Amino acid sequence: LELLESLNKHLTVLHVVKKFKESDMCDAGGTLSLEQFKSFYKQIVNRPEVHVVLARYATNNDYLSAEDLQLFLQAEQGVWDITVQECDELIQKYEPTSDGKANNYMTVDG
Repeated sequence: LELLESLNKHLTVLHVVKKFKESDMCDAGGTLSLEQFKSFYKQIVNRPEVHVVLARYATNNDYLSAEDLQLFLQAEQGVWDITVQECDELIQKYEPTSDGKANNYMTVDG
């Protein structure tokens, strides 16, 4: 629980425990495999506001191109002087998927 809370301050212990019980992914020992943990983590850290950003700024609703990211940063974050090249660099630094990095786009996990 401490690890999950440190990764996302918006989580509450009650929410985590509830999702853990609902998922019914644990074995008899109450432990999760790495893949089960990844799936569980994605369930509990789902952030609807990120999906709103994708819906508003992504030209295809699945990911942000460097140009989409630039528009978001300018309109929502007030970063007026950011260039598309700098957005490319942000994508390369923060996008966790190799596919996103290779194709230069930011997914919901980025």
